[in-house]
Amino acid sequence: MDDLIAAAGYRADGPGVAVVVRNGKGVREVASGLAGPHTPFTPTTVPYLASVSKQMVGVCTALLVVQGLIDVES
Repeated sequence: MDDLIAAAGYRADGPGVAVVVRNGKGVREVASGLAGPHTPFTPTTVPYLASVSKQMVGVCTALLVVQGLIDVES
């Protein structure tokens, strides 16, 4: 899985990335990169998301609207 992370363009000396894969036989967790200037990003690192969550909420809301589960007009 480290090869897939590298192929996606993530580097060990760059921003941290975590990948979790569940295939019915178990869970595989891999992390790479840095959480800070001298702190490695590990599978147990809690990332600081700050304003990134606003985009996630927007996308999730849009999906619910498209699926007809919520109405933002009323």
